[in-house]
Amino acid sequence: MTNLEIMNFDLGKKYNLFHHSNKDINKVIDLISFEDCDVVFLQGTNALFKELGDNLDYTFYVGNRTNTATLVKPSIEVISDTSYYGVSDVMIGSYEGEKIAFINTNLKTGYAVNDLVKALDKYTDLRNSSYMENIILAGNFPKEQIESYYHYNCFYDVISNMKSDDSNRGIIVTKSLKVDETYSFYGFMDTYSMSDSYPVKALIKSKCK
Repeated sequence: MTNLEIMNFDLGKKYNLFHHSNKDINKVIDLISFEDCDVVFLQGTNALFKELGDNLDYTFYVGNRTNTATLVKPSIEVISDTSYYGVSDVMIGSYEGEKIAFINTNLKTGYAVNDLVKALDKYTDLRNSSYMENIILAGNFPKEQIESYYHYNCFYDVISNMKSDDSNRGIIVTKSLKVDETYSFYGFMDTYSMSDSYPVKALIKSKCK
């Protein structure tokens, strides 16, 4: 697997973006369209996802009451999509013949982190039939309560995207994956102030490649 492009984009709460003009919303559409990533992880609200979905050339997989949407291009073959109530959305996909679990989560506090850990356990346990070697976790999750996965379940931090503090992280991946390049769109979020996180982009490949 080579050159899988992913983006994480926290759009903040509905009122943050809708207090801006349609011109600002169009800037979000323009950025996502221009970068043209294979997978885009969004955190926001269903109303906002619908607004964007009408204007973006992606298939939207919207989590069930998780405030997440995972956008995919035809380069990704979607095998399954499962929502964990209040925690995350897990999309199992195939890219260049390799299966990947794309986990999109939006936990800005620690209240549901145990449920996220249970979801991660399902996909990182070698004894479980749902085990996945390749996992990408993106979105908002309390760093201090998830760091054990860096050591015990072979994850590593790709990029932190917070503006104000480092309590939440942007993207972590399993060590079976190699990250070639990362980008943070500092100017975009500083200009439009839609959330407390910068949009981030990463170029990923299998380590065996």
